[in-house]
Amino acid sequence: MPIALVSFVHTDRQWFKACAGLDVHETPRHVSFCTYTILSPEVMVVEDATADPRFAANPLVTGAPGIRFYAGAPLTTKEGHRLGTICLIDQQPRRFDEADRAALADLAAMVMDTLELRQELRERALIEAERSRHARLLETSNENLHRLHQVLTHASGGVQEQMQAYLRAGCRIFGMSTGIVSRVEGDTYIVLAVESPFEALQPGLVFPLGETYCAAVIRDGCTIGYTHVGRMEEMCEHPVYQAMKLESYLSTPLIVDGTLYGTLNFTSTEPRAQEFTDQDFNLIELMAQSISRMIALEDHDHIRRQVEAALRESEERFRQAFDFAAIGMALVGPDGRWLKVNRAVCDLLGYTEDELLRIDFQTITHPDDLEADLDLVRQMLDGTIQTYQMEKRYFHKNGAIVWALLSVSLVRDHDGTPLYFISQIQDITLRKAAIEALEESERRFRAIFNSTFQFIGLMAPGGTMLEANETLLTFTGLAPEQIIGKPLQEIPWWPPEMRERIREAVAQAGRGTFVRFDIEVHGAHGRREIIDFSINPVRDENGRVVLLIPEGRVISEIVAVRKHLERAHRFTEALLDSLEVGIVACDADGTLTLFNAAARRFHGMEASPLPPEQWAEHFDLYHADGRTLMAKEDVPLFRALHGGTVHNAEMVIAPANLPARTLLASGRSFFDGDGNKLGAVVAMTDITERKQAEQALRASEERLAMAVDAADLGLWDLDFTTGRHIVNERWVRMLGYTAEEVEPTLAFFERHIHPDDRARVREALDRHLAGETERMQTEVRLRARDGSWRWILDMGKLVTRTPNGEPLRAVGVHLDITERKQAEAALKRLNAALTRRNADLQAANEDIKRFAYIVSHDLRAPLVNLRGFTEELSMAIGTLRDAFATAAPTLDESRREAVRLALEEDIPEAMQFIQAAIDRMDQDTRAVLHLSRIGRRELTFEPVDMDALTRRVLATLAHQIEAQHITVEIEPLPVVQADAVSMEQVMSNLLGNAIRYMVPGRPGHIRIRAERTEEGTTFAIEDNGRGIPEQDLERVFDLFRRGSNTTSEGEGMGLAYARKILQRHGGSLWCHSTLHQGSTFFFSLPSDPGHEWTSTDLSAD
Repeated sequence: MPIALVSFVHTDRQWFKACAGLDVHETPRHVSFCTYTILSPEVMVVEDATADPRFAANPLVTGAPGIRFYAGAPLTTKEGHRLGTICLIDQQPRRFDEADRAALADLAAMVMDTLELRQELRERALIEAERSRHARLLETSNENLHRLHQVLTHASGGVQEQMQAYLRAGCRIFGMSTGIVSRVEGDTYIVLAVESPFEALQPGLVFPLGETYCAAVIRDGCTIGYTHVGRMEEMCEHPVYQAMKLESYLSTPLIVDGTLYGTLNFTSTEPRAQEFTDQDFNLIELMAQSISRMIALEDHDHIRRQVEAALRESEERFRQAFDFAAIGMALVGPDGRWLKVNRAVCDLLGYTEDELLRIDFQTITHPDDLEADLDLVRQMLDGTIQTYQMEKRYFHKNGAIVWALLSVSLVRDHDGTPLYFISQIQDITLRKAAIEALEESERRFRAIFNSTFQFIGLMAPGGTMLEANETLLTFTGLAPEQIIGKPLQEIPWWPPEMRERIREAVAQAGRGTFVRFDIEVHGAHGRREIIDFSINPVRDENGRVVLLIPEGRVISEIVAVRKHLERAHRFTEALLDSLEVGIVACDADGTLTLFNAAARRFHGMEASPLPPEQWAEHFDLYHADGRTLMAKEDVPLFRALHGGTVHNAEMVIAPANLPARTLLASGRSFFDGDGNKLGAVVAMTDITERKQAEQALRASEERLAMAVDAADLGLWDLDFTTGRHIVNERWVRMLGYTAEEVEPTLAFFERHIHPDDRARVREALDRHLAGETERMQTEVRLRARDGSWRWILDMGKLVTRTPNGEPLRAVGVHLDITERKQAEAALKRLNAALTRRNADLQAANEDIKRFAYIVSHDLRAPLVNLRGFTEELSMAIGTLRDAFATAAPTLDESRREAVRLALEEDIPEAMQFIQAAIDRMDQDTRAVLHLSRIGRRELTFEPVDMDALTRRVLATLAHQIEAQHITVEIEPLPVVQADAVSMEQVMSNLLGNAIRYMVPGRPGHIRIRAERTEEGTTFAIEDNGRGIPEQDLERVFDLFRRGSNTTSEGEGMGLAYARKILQRHGGSLWCHSTLHQGSTFFFSLPSDPGHEWTSTDLSAD
């Protein structure tokens, strides 16, 4: 692995105790993989972080260092607390099997062993330091109490000398250079007594109170201590600090006769290393009380009144200090009897004060400590020593042993006679227990250090070996003196070419970096092994490297096994990927561990280490209906993991981007040799095609059933071996029977066949059984229950034969065609009648055509004469006008005016009416003649390209279209089977009408389109012209009829012609129109049942 880490996980970050392959020393916890690892006692593996929803968007995955693979084991204390992890990281996806997990778990255990060793070393050092500190404090406290006791009991001289003695003792006790007893009167500070190296500071000096530190003591009336005034921003500008740089200060008020008298204070120009303690405050206050009493006694006016009160107060003060001291205090007589004990002693030993005062200390001293204690007492009584201190054991009242640190001083009278011992007794039971624990820790350390199978040593920061465990010595065959005291790189188990690398590793570790790599080492008797080697730096509280721990673990077999497992793993993966069966597996925690190629193909994705609750939704797992998403408990892999075995569970995988697949899943749980569940595996077989076939079969059966019901078919099933003939209910009802009345035999069927049809039915069956026909089909008459004969269409097919070809089973249907047969007979009769009627109509039609021709022909002869006579009359009128012009002067006025009106107005107007009538009659006769010819002309049906034909017609009308500013939109038109001349006449008429009936002044638009269906083709000519009133929509197709709103010339025959032509083609013509908005004329042509013509067909012709 390129990256390995030992991490510790805090509330908001993780930091790396040891790191290889990565320059980062810590990361935020919210992006940490290790946060998930410490949630479980098991090894956590993420084989591909990009496929894991928990980490796919993690910046450590999407950015540097590009994590793809992660494996981590939690670092767990003996109490079960998971502190962090040891983890392996790679930028490539990897597999991580059970052997790898076990190896990583072993590494985690070794890391914890090392950490516990280091922790025990540190705890041992801390306990020893704490013990020494307590001893020093106790010794100092004892000395200070002794000094104060000496001042109290041996003070001589006047008040000034006694105050001076107190000041000297206080300077020594508190480590201060200057002590002052002051008197404060108003705002004035007066020095009464002083102990100081400053000669200028003498009794009697007067200062303003505000320029002294004591102003705060007087103001607050309590003890105040400063250890480093220079660091107190509010004090740096104080006059005393500015003038004398007094850094440390301890002061308490002097109360004389209940009145604030002055202060007792100690100062120094040096800062104090430690803060003032409660013991320091108690001592200065005790001194202040004594000095206050001396000052009170100094006043002769008050001596008699206050001496007894002062003595009582002093005794009370002493009793208070004695009784309420935090440690045990006692006064013990020279004979060892308890004279006075405080509450702490009673609590420590479990006795009441009265019980202790009735015994001596020898009674409750442990026998093993008694002689040493008594010897020290003798030395103190004879003056050999002044004080002594020892650790000893007392018996508690309940029999338990109490360890105590005993400090003793002796009080003598003015003659030197011993009066009593002052004993301070401090409970050190817990400290002794800690020391014993430290010793036990040392023993455990040695046991672990020498019994572990790892190579472990202790090394100075510079690389000098301090210790080596037995495993290392045994492997190398070296004695301790051959290793201890030598640089690590000079130990002869390194190959010579690797010693420089070891030296560099030591230097790197000495700078505080964890170093780790695999290396070959040489042992005794030519043994060579590959070890996982590391050097772990140990730091003190200040972060300095104080110790190096070199470690090595033999991994030769692991390396060999790992290579073998990698080869086996690759072989297994290749084998599983070659299967068409999808294989999925998970471990005992439900983490997916295997998706073979087929499974990935089914799902369209890789496996993701998701919890089982998310499997169905993420992997699109549905029940067999393909619609219902599976619950967790229904997923086959989950069932196999928790239920043990799954067999042929049907399921559907329906990814959004892939076709749905139907699968059969079978699987089971698997276990190790000890019966521990390791996980589960499921194999998935794709049965999609089979399901589709089954669905198709069911659909076919359903369609058959629907068809049978819809067609009202009777079903039959014949077994040739047994003669059993099974029929459905409809078969029974066709003949009017009930199901109970019909025998399920072939004989029953044969008995009901009409005698005239039996031979024909037998022949049809024999031919089919001989293989001459694909199916048997015959029309047969069967006798109904009421004796009538029903016509039945009997259709069937042989579906099964024996191996030697004999018929086994046939199935078929009965369709009642009685009504059809009756209809066919009636239809034959009608057809005969229609044939006769059609012949009569054709003859009548021919007569009508001939009559129309004769009428139109005969009418035209008189019209020619009338037209000729009209021309003669016109010429005669001209002659009359000339004659009138000559004779007019001879006529009177009235006759001349009458002749003029006749010649110039009446006769021309009459001639105009005659000529119009002749023209109209000529048009009508021509139309009748033309209409009669339509029926006589034979139609030639051929493929007609309607698109090309329409464009030719439009070309002939181009001048009119342009003149009226009409736009024509023509969609591609199909090829139809029709008479070309007729189609050109129809299209010319319809387009001419569309152009003719446009609205003047409005841009015209004509759209031509067609729609082809199975029944035929429908053409539409749509315009935005004048439109046709609704009452005229049908009349426009009548002979000699035009729309009521037309102003254009015409004979009213065009649409009648067009409709007649289309009717001869088997089509029709109709119109939809909206007045003032336009019209659409539709005409239809039937399909050619034999051929569907295209423009390509015409080109080929």
